[in-house]
Amino acid sequence: MRHSLLRLLLSGMILTGCWANVPPSDKPEPTTAPAASPDSSRQTSPDESVSIVITPASPKVDGTITLHEFPEAISLSRQVPGAAVAFTARLARDETVTWRLGTDEDAADGWSVLRPHFPLNEAYVITAEVLGDSGEVLQTVTLDSVVALDRNAPHLFDERSAKAGDVVAGMTITSFSMTPFPDMPLSYAGIVEFAGETTVKATYQHFGAETEFLANAICFHVDPEYETRLPRSLGDERATFFCAKNADAIRAHVGPAGSTGHATVILDHYTFDYRPTETWNRATVVKIDAEPDPNLFDETAVKTGDVVAEWTVTAIEKTGNTYHDFGIIRFSGEARGTGTFYQENAETVCFEPDRSFAVKIPRSLQEPRGTGVCAANSRDVLAKLGNVTNRRGELVISDYRYDKRDSIDSFNQAVFVDYRLLDR
Repeated sequence: MRHSLLRLLLSGMILTGCWANVPPSDKPEPTTAPAASPDSSRQTSPDESVSIVITPASPKVDGTITLHEFPEAISLSRQVPGAAVAFTARLARDETVTWRLGTDEDAADGWSVLRPHFPLNEAYVITAEVLGDSGEVLQTVTLDSVVALDRNAPHLFDERSAKAGDVVAGMTITSFSMTPFPDMPLSYAGIVEFAGETTVKATYQHFGAETEFLANAICFHVDPEYETRLPRSLGDERATFFCAKNADAIRAHVGPAGSTGHATVILDHYTFDYRPTETWNRATVVKIDAEPDPNLFDETAVKTGDVVAEWTVTAIEKTGNTYHDFGIIRFSGEARGTGTFYQENAETVCFEPDRSFAVKIPRSLQEPRGTGVCAANSRDVLAKLGNVTNRRGELVISDYRYDKRDSIDSFNQAVFVDYRLLDR
């Protein structure tokens, strides 16, 4: 949880590119556009079947691809005659970013820009000009954005022109300090302070003292239907997330450290913080109505016979007495739900449950790793389903084993009783 959270928070903050010749990935479905009609006065023997291909970011563990990501690659669909190709992305904010690539001895798959750093949640037009030896344009290919960005949406503000006194998402800017990175026109960093109350619904996590960067913090992932109630900049590609400025005042309402749940939150004094460091948005929680998840247990107090989320503790095998080395707790019961299959290694298939399924599986307050569960009968599952990495599915599990040992082969397991893929 910690590392995936920090990656999400910091994704896209540094806009330094890396160029390489790579074929488009066959995992996500790419976006393509046909070649523009050639201008016979400027082009020689254009290949009208060539197109620009955008390979989206790899799917998340829940199987989705979000527009709040930089793409994996921009490329021509295949090589065409020419000495070089120049890609230019023009954004709705009248800013551009350009990559010029030369021929490569391994260019059979066409020229590509690896991890081009511009946000896909901004409207854009990409142009690829295939150049000859003297720089003449042999062919031009264009691709229009798949995003219809409403720059006037009331929750968005423009980093270039926003100022104190502006109203965004019903809140008033009281302090504005955002500046562009040198030589990086698509990236702005800084802090914007707001005044004004709003109400959101969100899932929350009460982090423990051992959590790096977020020790003792109480943080909220805002539900999608409430995201527009909080200000965000045009260039902010992060998920809508904030932490409480007054965590001590609400700690008693959200459950002990390690707790997760869902809450309705009234907040004020929102701080939009977009900087390339371990920081995040913050707000003062005025009122909270929290519902802790029903699947939580305290591994330091649990005992045989206890019932957790309709599972019964059948055995406790302690192997250590440290935070990272506790032992194994076995549960009897059964649960069903949806999520995403993945493979821990070539022999082990695992499953990341959707939240509606995750709250049916016991989770320790002392375990921040998340809710993934691996199959005790992986061989049978792989024989039936084959390669299941990043495949959506439905699953029934039984005989759950919570495993927290200081060992490389320590992971939570269950018998996968019934399973099927949903995206065949």
